[in-house]
Parts: sequence; structure tokens; C-alpha cells
Amino acid sequence: MKFTQLKVVIISILSLTFLFSSCAKSDMNNFDNPTDGFAAVSAFNGMGYGAPLEMMIDQKMVNSGDERLTSGGYIGFKTVFPGSRKVEIRFAGGSSYLVQEQVDFKSKNFYSYFFYGLKEFKYLVSVDDLSVPRPGMAKVRIVNLIENQPVVVNSVQGNSQSRFTPKVEVTNFMNIPLGKIKYDIQITGTHGGSLSFELDPSDKKLYTICLYAVMDEASKTSTWKHKIIQF
Repeated sequence: MKFTQLKVVIISILSLTFLFSSCAKSDMNNFDNPTDGFAAVSAFNGMGYGAPLEMMIDQKMVNSGDERLTSGGYIGFKTVFPGSRKVEIRFAGGSSYLVQEQVDFKSKNFYSYFFYGLKEFKYLVSVDDLSVPRPGMAKVRIVNLIENQPVVVNSVQGNSQSRFTPKVEVTNFMNIPLGKIKYDIQITGTHGGSLSFELDPSDKKLYTICLYAVMDEASKTSTWKHKIIQF
């Protein structure tokens, strides 16, 4: 199983401009399977403040129609032409960009964008191996978007119990047998807490469990949340 975490970028509010050559228009289509002629891009918004996000590639909106990247929102994989593409991210309706950069998308690669932050905009990009699990199995990974807050993942499945501490923000996909799993996530940083939820995996499916924080504007306190994404 191969997994590559490309980068973590910390950005406040950017007013940068970039010089770039014009590219062919990239049509964003719902994901099927990226062939030799395409890559695929998805996005999850784990930010704890601000308006919904808009993501564009070569000035073509990724979240189109009624798709909204609100906090906890997810846009499934869309195909994009490989090569150097201009990626732009902003708050919906805004004129200033949080990100403006050229990205070299490789053919047949799956790129997952994870946005997060309670006070400033941050993001992770991963290149994913989405190979289908064998019959009778599923796969799961943990994405920890809670800033500076390590987590301990406790799980119970039938008579089996496990406990591990992720060393990276985005773990590899791990094989799991079918059967309901009870998760107890312990946030072990300065502002500790816990999250409890269940996952009942389906045969040959892949699951991404995103952990993120949301700011309550009235009390100025953060709340831990989770999102389960199925492929």
C-alpha cells in the first residue's frame, strides 16, 4: 500500500499573484476511474470558521451546482486533465484567494485535499491508493485535522480490541474485516476531549474518518467533530 503526503501549507489571507502560462480548459466530471488521460481530485472542508469554500482548477469550479463545501462538507472525486493546473481556493463569494498555485497533476493519480484550521487557513494534500479491498474486507484510514492535538484511536469490533496513535495527519488505509466497529477517539493535547461513534463497513468499501474542530463563535470554544467518507 503506497501513500504519499505531499505537504502542509499554513496560510493566513493571501493577496499574492502568480505568473503562469495558459492551459487548456479542464472539464470537471464526476469520478468513475481516472484513465491514462485523467487524474482525479476530491476535497473535504474541516475548517472551523468562515463561509463555505470554493475550489477552482483552471478557473473551473470543482464544487459546482448545489455542491457546497461548508464545514464538514465533502466533494467526491472529479476528473481533471493531468499537467500543470492552476488551483485556487477562496471563501464563497469572496474576492481574495486563500490559495493560488500551479499544481502538476499526474495521470491516474487520486488527489485528496483536506482543508482545516480554527484561526487560519491550512490544508493537506495526499495522493491515495484506492485499490479495492478483497471480498469480505473493507479499508479505513484516519485523518486528524484537529490542530496540535494528537489523538489515540481505540476501537472494538466483536471480541477484538485495538489501540493506536497515528504518527501522521493522514494514515494509510488499513484492512479491516466486516462487522460493526465502535470507535472511541481520545484527543490528548492541551484541549483534550473525546469522540465516540460507530462504523458498520460494507464489503470491499474504503472509508476515510476525518476528525476536525469547529469554533463556537458565541462561547469561543472549540467542539470536536467527525465525518465518515465512503468510497
